[in-house]
Amino acid sequence: MTANDLHVFLATFNRPEMMARQLDSILAQTVRPDVVTVLDNGDNPLTRELVEARAGRGARYVNTHDLGVQGNGKMVKR
Repeated sequence: MTANDLHVFLATFNRPEMMARQLDSILAQTVRPDVVTVLDNGDNPLTRELVEARAGRGARYVNTHDLGVQGNGKMVKR
């Protein structure tokens, strides 16, 4: 398996510090995903800042505000 085979989706809701720890853990793996997309269902601006600070390592921010579990699931299928 290569890194290009992996695309990780991380859903979060108003827990930017916890999300940042999870994101850092994912990005520190031996086989790192090509992209980690953070689906932000909340409204805390710090979440976007923390993800964008890691953009050079493969993190990507998507605002899915108020979509809920089903809406986030549809984002993953795109």
